[in-house]
Amino acid sequence: MKACCRVFCLDRIICHPKTRHCLLAKRSHLKKYFPDNAIINLSAVVLMKLAYVTVSFPSLSETFVLREINGIKENHLVNHFSVFAYKLPAKNWMNQDNQHWTSSTVYLRNRYLYNLISMLFFTFVHPKRCFRLLKLWLKELWRLSPVDSLRALAHLWAGFGLARKVRHQKIDHLHAHFATASTLALVAHILTGASFSFTAHASGDIYMYSPFLYEKLRCAKRIIAISEYNKKYLQLISNYEVDSSKIEVIYNGVEIPLICGDRTNNNPPVIFMSAAFSGFKGHGTLINALALIKKRKIAFVCRLAGNGPDFHQIEAMIAKKNLRGCVEQLGAIPLSTVYTYLQRSDIFVFPSEININGLRDGMPTAITEAMAHGLPVVATSVSGIPDQVTDGLNGFLVRERDERDLAEKLVILLQNKNLRRRMGANSRAIAAEKFDGRKTIRRIAETLAKCSN
Repeated sequence: MKACCRVFCLDRIICHPKTRHCLLAKRSHLKKYFPDNAIINLSAVVLMKLAYVTVSFPSLSETFVLREINGIKENHLVNHFSVFAYKLPAKNWMNQDNQHWTSSTVYLRNRYLYNLISMLFFTFVHPKRCFRLLKLWLKELWRLSPVDSLRALAHLWAGFGLARKVRHQKIDHLHAHFATASTLALVAHILTGASFSFTAHASGDIYMYSPFLYEKLRCAKRIIAISEYNKKYLQLISNYEVDSSKIEVIYNGVEIPLICGDRTNNNPPVIFMSAAFSGFKGHGTLINALALIKKRKIAFVCRLAGNGPDFHQIEAMIAKKNLRGCVEQLGAIPLSTVYTYLQRSDIFVFPSEININGLRDGMPTAITEAMAHGLPVVATSVSGIPDQVTDGLNGFLVRERDERDLAEKLVILLQNKNLRRRMGANSRAIAAEKFDGRKTIRRIAETLAKCSN
């Protein structure tokens, strides 16, 4: 099959008759992601041993990674596909809808003996490559706290285990998400020569100090940025030494539902937010804004999905502001349940903030999912959010940490059903045009195909 998958033309595949039925079967899967008038390089996309490297999988906080992996696996976009993760998600962060992935995912952090044997093996076989890794770690020591230094060392340690797996399975290419996973991929690249790429998101990934980031930018064959903001930021921190053509902007894709829920009977209107309860998500600002709205005697219901370190702090804040009757904390819920709440809501809110330590969102997938379900969005203009929300078109952009501005924009939508409907329709159209998961999977496959060459 490999020898005859070399000749392609528009809208058809030419190959030897004996293997034609196999390729057409593959093409039936590819057709969902590749338009008929595209040139499909099957030798690069299908005949490729690809491995994804993640931090915690399958996690509720990384649904976009799960969607990407499911798209590649279920549609057979590569002929060999593996998933590696640094660690198993905590029980309350486990994505229950996709728990079956835990049986086939290789978790690297706790494979102590395997990682030790792998390190000894590479130290003996490739001492110069191991010395290069040691130099990289020592170079980072002065920038890191003792705890962060040990964490970086643990990531390098797990990288030895990944490298041995890559060598054993003869994997062609690694694609990583987030800083920890991309560190593991960098180690495997240095030790085995396998090419790697990574997706740059946010937070500790690129905005806070991330160990080995410059080396990753230099060594990666391709870099996927989830927003134009991220691409410009990566170019800036690398002093524009990284070729801009090496960095491709590919948005996190979502599934566009066939129909949206009927929200005409919601009385009072429902505000919804889905995010981890972390300081930079802006829950505190939202609660203050809702308190201002209640003082104006405007009826609403607000539901907050998610879990995190600030959950009980926000719970106490809700009680203090006397909002228990109209604000409900749902806790961590499966993605399918999040979609149900989106169908039953009228407004989506996401007052993201930049923390004092630089922690921030990249481009919140929760906003894109709300847009796909036809909701107007009220959010701040932090990092990549303006790529999602156009002020006055499919929602409103408000000033960061400004509860009065947030309350004012929410009131406009709460009191105007027609505006909600019009902005919601615009949200859905933008999501279908820019964030359709089928289109983004296609672009990711094309990018990884370039890496295989």
